[in-house]
Amino acid sequence: MRVTTLANRVACGLLDLSVLPRLFLATIVSVLRRDGNALLVLTYVRGLQGHVGSAKAELSRPPAGTLRLFAWELSYFSGKVRAYLRYKKRFSNLTFDEVVATPSIVKDVLVRSTQSATVPQLQLPDGRFVQDSTEILDEVELLYPVSPVLPALDHPRQRLTCQLLEFLGDEWLLVPAFHWRWAYSGDGSRGQLMPHTGGARPPNHRQWNELQWGNFLLPKAHDEVKVKAAQWFFRNILFTRRGVKNSIKLLGVTWHTVGAWEASCKHFLEAFEAHLQCHDFVLGGRPSTADFGLLGPLFAHLYRDPVPGQMMRSECPLVVKWVERLHHRGGEPLIGENIEGDAEDWLPDDKVPDTVLPMLQIFFTEMWPVLKSTCRVLTDYLRSGDHDGGALPGKSFGPGCADQRGWGPLQHAFSLPFRSDGVPGGRSHGTRMVMPYHIWMLQRLERTVMSTPDRHLLGEFLRLIGGKELLQLSSMLDGCRVVKRKGLIFPEGSTPPASLAPRLLVLGAVALALSLARHRI
Repeated sequence: MRVTTLANRVACGLLDLSVLPRLFLATIVSVLRRDGNALLVLTYVRGLQGHVGSAKAELSRPPAGTLRLFAWELSYFSGKVRAYLRYKKRFSNLTFDEVVATPSIVKDVLVRSTQSATVPQLQLPDGRFVQDSTEILDEVELLYPVSPVLPALDHPRQRLTCQLLEFLGDEWLLVPAFHWRWAYSGDGSRGQLMPHTGGARPPNHRQWNELQWGNFLLPKAHDEVKVKAAQWFFRNILFTRRGVKNSIKLLGVTWHTVGAWEASCKHFLEAFEAHLQCHDFVLGGRPSTADFGLLGPLFAHLYRDPVPGQMMRSECPLVVKWVERLHHRGGEPLIGENIEGDAEDWLPDDKVPDTVLPMLQIFFTEMWPVLKSTCRVLTDYLRSGDHDGGALPGKSFGPGCADQRGWGPLQHAFSLPFRSDGVPGGRSHGTRMVMPYHIWMLQRLERTVMSTPDRHLLGEFLRLIGGKELLQLSSMLDGCRVVKRKGLIFPEGSTPPASLAPRLLVLGAVALALSLARHRI
């Protein structure tokens, strides 16, 4: 291990220790008041850190032929999967039940089943659990192949379009969506101030966010109790040095780049709005994985949250209608308003609508340079000896290890084609953490490229969208390939488990506080 990496891990550990006294005190106060907030939040945090209950929770299999979706209404990826299941239900005998993934369910059921606290998760009729929205769609497509949402390999342009836009929705639009949720959820104090573009009196949807988080923490409680639980969570977990402020910074949002990130998102929305003037969905008259991938950021964060929701409704009304048709009504077409008459199907002959090309160009202009850098940085990291052989940081809205923080080796530079005030034409530069999950998604793209018999035809399509480098994807991935086991990402050929020591740091302090308070010591 390099000395700089070790020093960074020590520094990050000391920084983590600095947040414990306040959390320790807040936990004692909560227990003495018997409000239940600290115990509730600790249950959730234990799940996030990969801890399971002492006894296996009993959970029956879904009724015969029924899928069980564990989700949150506020969740980025839950909206994607929920809409997909509603769509499949229209064309098959698929049935599903949705369960709110409460903190105890996360810790005692989901983490035990998949080693991941991330929602959504889907329980299949045979009792197996699937985590990761992309894999959930893959599994359900095998069970219910009627009206498929991913074009076959003999339609490489449409298939690649779907995978690129799902990738963009899952991992790039995530940044401005996450920013918009939390930058406008502070309590007005300097400690909760985050980069924003709202001027001296920025808009705020704190009360909305408290209620929707309360709905997850205590779904059956009265609104007042829900809000108090969420306020405790915000004050003592989310808006601390290790919370959303740190995550937003590590995703690349700073006071210098925030205007560019918001402009980037609006630029994509403008392109999508123009496309929806001609077609109901990305590939024509019915949804595909491209639509469901884009719904992740556009529903839970940008449509439902009040501040970006107002922007969406005033500037992108067709996108708003698309969100409502896709999520609420199972992918119904916009009858009577379609210009080209897609007949509730994708365009024929593997054609990609011309109006989709600007959206794909955004992928290669903005996200592709970051993905190339991710391959280089992760390859160097795995060769350097810094990695301990266990799981890599996974798919997350925040850092999964110290190496993604401070001056750790899993960080890299990026830029956006907008000035810091959001005006096109300049460039804004920043630094963000490397996400190994992106490699797993790139490997899916690689399989499509390598399975295409007519590489020349595919090359012409890639030339139109600025993506000819995708034909060299295999060489980019050499040295940094990964495998996915349940909810964890490992370097190819690596199996040892990740160390639990960093996970125990905060949990031990909070558990001690709970014990002391209960015994009045």
